[in-house]
Amino acid sequence: MYILGILFIIVLTTADQFSKQLIVNNLPLGEYISVIPNFLELTHTGNTGSAFGMFSEYTWLLAIIALIALVIFGFLFKHLDFKKRVIYSLALILIISGTIGNFIDRVFRGEVIDMISFIFGNWRFWTFNYADSYLSIGVVLMLIDLLIGKNELWKK
Repeated sequence: MYILGILFIIVLTTADQFSKQLIVNNLPLGEYISVIPNFLELTHTGNTGSAFGMFSEYTWLLAIIALIALVIFGFLFKHLDFKKRVIYSLALILIISGTIGNFIDRVFRGEVIDMISFIFGNWRFWTFNYADSYLSIGVVLMLIDLLIGKNELWKK
């Protein structure tokens, strides 16, 4: 069970890092490519902060917080069980993968590479990356598991 979880984490983290490297290598900073006109763009931005650019002066502090979170997730990883705790297991894998992906960027690039941007009329959604998506989906799944799941882990 743990090996499957680790393999998923490796695949997801690799996909995140590969997508970021493609953007860095092929799209100048600040440039964009329209994928679906007036709806989806690929762009190249760097974010030294957290969500929505908050705490941009504290890149190393955010990296340390991510490292602490990964240690905590490591303890939660022992409860991984795709038969009895499917939602929890998927959520944790996504959260760990997203945390690792953005942690790698903070440590080795000094900023997180963001590249996906949705447009709705005159409003542009915040630019994000695969790791951000993993984190968002993982947190929603974890909340679903916590609120409506029959997961013994949360009842102890």
